[in-house]
Amino acid sequence: MTRVLPLLLLPALNACVEPAVIDTLELGGTAERSAEVLLPADATGATGRALPIAPYGVLAETKGTPVVDLPNAAQTTRIEGLAGDVIDVARLPQGTLLLSTEVGLVAWDGELRDSPLAELVQSPVRDIAVDGAVVWLLTDEGLLRWSSGELSTVTLDGAAVEGPIFAGGRLNDASVLWAATPELVAMEWREGAAVVVDHTPERTPESLAVDADGRVWAIDDGVLWRRDLDGSWARYESEARALSVVGDAGVDHAVVSYADGTVLEAGARLRTLQGQSQGTVRGLDAAGRIFVTTEAGIERWYSDLTPALDGLESGGALRAARTLYLSLSQRDQVDKVTATLDGAEIPVLSEPWRLQLDPVELSDGTHTLEVAAAYLNDATATMEVPFDVFSITSTWSEHVEPIYDASCAGCHGAAQSPNLSTPEAWESHIGRIIERVDAGEMPPGTNNLTPDEVNLIRAWRAGGFPR
Repeated sequence: MTRVLPLLLLPALNACVEPAVIDTLELGGTAERSAEVLLPADATGATGRALPIAPYGVLAETKGTPVVDLPNAAQTTRIEGLAGDVIDVARLPQGTLLLSTEVGLVAWDGELRDSPLAELVQSPVRDIAVDGAVVWLLTDEGLLRWSSGELSTVTLDGAAVEGPIFAGGRLNDASVLWAATPELVAMEWREGAAVVVDHTPERTPESLAVDADGRVWAIDDGVLWRRDLDGSWARYESEARALSVVGDAGVDHAVVSYADGTVLEAGARLRTLQGQSQGTVRGLDAAGRIFVTTEAGIERWYSDLTPALDGLESGGALRAARTLYLSLSQRDQVDKVTATLDGAEIPVLSEPWRLQLDPVELSDGTHTLEVAAAYLNDATATMEVPFDVFSITSTWSEHVEPIYDASCAGCHGAAQSPNLSTPEAWESHIGRIIERVDAGEMPPGTNNLTPDEVNLIRAWRAGGFPR
């Protein structure tokens, strides 16, 4: 359905003040990485292009034809019939890939399909960023936001967003979009409009990432900068020029490439990556594994063999019967994968490695899934994923909104940050909300929610956030 695009004006950029503190970052040692070749050089040809697909996939060019490597496939899959080169790619919440090409937007779920955005977005899309159910599109004509079937154009008091952009970062417990205008700003969506909540005129980044701890990493004129949670900035002095920084909002560090081939792990401290050949860093997945193009082809660098699970987050909710796929490093060396649910063994299928869960077969409450991968060299890698199941029905209007009115509205109203006055805001922040009410951190003081109230919030999430 075609919609008229509303123009959303934001407050003047000079409403925020640049922090004065500038420190110098120092190297804090080295970090080892192992490497595996996902696509050999004879398949990728000379281009070596690779685009990460959150949370655990990658798209690469194989002599002109894109291929994807995803956990739900036993091997890489070619995308046949695609017109034009791929500029960017992202996975939507339902699992469909949204691809930006030279000729427009298309969808792919094993087959190419028309995207509902194709008719609305006429300008080429240079960058796609997904944050939950929200899709941000950076085009030659400006920044667009797609949510709940509505496309909105965003401008900043007359200034266009030039990019780069990074979605999913957190600022004061709110989910924000960081963007270059070219000056660095953070935007929060409130009551149908974008609001600038942070502005740093001194930073004009050409590359940008945010880590799980809320640190912002920006490359400005070849220099690496870090913004900490208190708003202070620090820089890393290097003789080589910083080229790019990549990150994932769920990983506690970013990865930085330099012109001399140096690669840094940038987190609470800076560490030089060792144990791999030189290459060009292309992206970081949700398990902290790095996609790199080298002379050998498209490689994935990893620190350990810990499995990753696609389809259910740790601490998340199982709402319906679901097939969960395992993303394994060195998967061709995996001998066997086993899994237990609350201590009882459950079947694991192979090619691709996967398991199935159905909430109908489980009692209400928290359950624990444990997965172990055994390798041919006798190595073993394990992971543990707690998740919730609730059969009770909880809705926003009847159950969650009264909790908000009684215990949250005083600090999280429409004019405050984070704004939790709407069900959409709760859905965006639900993981952090449950984490803090479980810990007794919110509401502050002695007015903690009762166990029944917390369960109503968990059940609302498990039920798919009914209104």
